Amino acid sequence: MNKKLTLVSVFALVAIFNITQVASYSTGPNAGYTSAPGESNCTSCHSGTPVNPVNGGSVAITITGNPASYTPGQTYEVNVTVAFTGRSRFGFALSAKKTGGIAAGTLATNGNTNVRLGSGNSYMTHTSNGTLGNTDSKVFKFNWVAPVTNAGTVTFYASGMAANGTGGDGGDFVYTTNLNFPSSGTTSLFEPKSLNSFNIYPNPATETLQVQLAVKEDTKAVFSIIDLNGKDIQILSNQILTKGANTPTFNIGNYNLKGIYLLKIELGDDVQFKKICIE
Repeated sequence: MNKKLTLVSVFALVAIFNITQVASYSTGPNAGYTSAPGESNCTSCHSGTPVNPVNGGSVAITITGNPASYTPGQTYEVNVTVAFTGRSRFGFALSAKKTGGIAAGTLATNGNTNVRLGSGNSYMTHTSNGTLGNTDSKVFKFNWVAPVTNAGTVTFYASGMAANGTGGDGGDFVYTTNLNFPSSGTTSLFEPKSLNSFNIYPNPATETLQVQLAVKEDTKAVFSIIDLNGKDIQILSNQILTKGANTPTFNIGNYNLKGIYLLKIELGDDVQFKKICIE
């Protein structure tokens, strides 16, 4: 009797473990599966086919706007596209590393519910909802904030998967790729009067407004809203930004503003502007 109970218990534990594994895969893997040097890829958990099978499927990494290089402190939109004709369930894992396999920059979801951070801000992967997409391909979008100082060439590593949708870990196709992103060589955080030095989310905005930017050192910053003629409308904040990435968030729902404005950021002698729509 005891032996039977023991065997049943063992089988139950194995079944629970397998179910937990399958469920966890649907919300993205743990850190260490991006195919970066010293890391594994999705075939560690999804068996049945070799990595990078020659069957028409693929994974690709692109940077929106196709910039030739990054500027320290700037924010860039990263796109990971996983494709396989006839399939509609996809996943991925990505990391950004500099020489020596050290994490470089800061990854951010930018409010995209199809992706999530893993292991702090060093890895990006899919969510359960994010695995679903249009038949044949899926594009995962998120942000990467470049290091605030020149880190040399940063390499993005990605492992992508086109799953067969059966709920198991067999018969899924895994692909790997990488993208080198060299530094522009400059150590300046902001280009004077540049409109690309920081990101705003959401835009259009209604109740809240989040700014994503990075600074080289602790810096006093003044955030305000002005109209298109340069007239001051509302000061949002006067604060100290700490060295590195910052994401100050402002409640704008009480200001009764509607229309097109400019968000103004003053960092010492540097003044930045970006157009925003408030609904």
